[in-house]
Amino acid sequence: MQVENTPHRAPELWFEDGNLVIQAENSHFRVHRGILAACSPVFQDMLSFPQPPDSELVEGCPIVRLQDSAEEVAVFLKALFKPNYFMPFPAQTEYAIIRGCLRLGNKYGVVHLRIRALVHFSSRYRTSLADWDAARYSPTDYTDPGKIPRVLSEIVSWPISLLVADIISVVRGSGGTVAPSDGVLLPVRRLGKHTP
Repeated sequence: MQVENTPHRAPELWFEDGNLVIQAENSHFRVHRGILAACSPVFQDMLSFPQPPDSELVEGCPIVRLQDSAEEVAVFLKALFKPNYFMPFPAQTEYAIIRGCLRLGNKYGVVHLRIRALVHFSSRYRTSLADWDAARYSPTDYTDPGKIPRVLSEIVSWPISLLVADIISVVRGSGGTVAPSDGVLLPVRRLGKHTP
């Protein structure tokens, strides 16, 4: 099986009057460098360097290659360039959108996206054990054998472990990742406190 390496346009993020092409994996995004620089101090610094005369151009636009996934870059750019794409809480959104905005908002210094993503996460998932207990469970949840499998599946779920890993990563400021097992251990330890 041969993998296609030729970059393709991302149709929702290809502005004909754009003056900068962002490449992530095999996707090209043609956007407005002024808006990107105004929203992100990292891009502002990156774009302030003069381009060498022999630099690569795509349809007359300079190209910036990012090492981030095309999916996360698409989410990030849509949040910046499409006002109704990532609305503030209490608007409903998807986990992948929140995660992409949190990771790349943190990485590229887009504070309003980072804060909006953290508000979505903290509004959807409790941030303290006392809040979690008060909102979700009664003491009988841990003593009634018929309820324990439901409780376990709610506490130790993949999105929550990813959420914990993402938040730990942002708080640490490393921009790296935390193994999903690190996120899973937190709720499991919590459950252990309440078992008889």
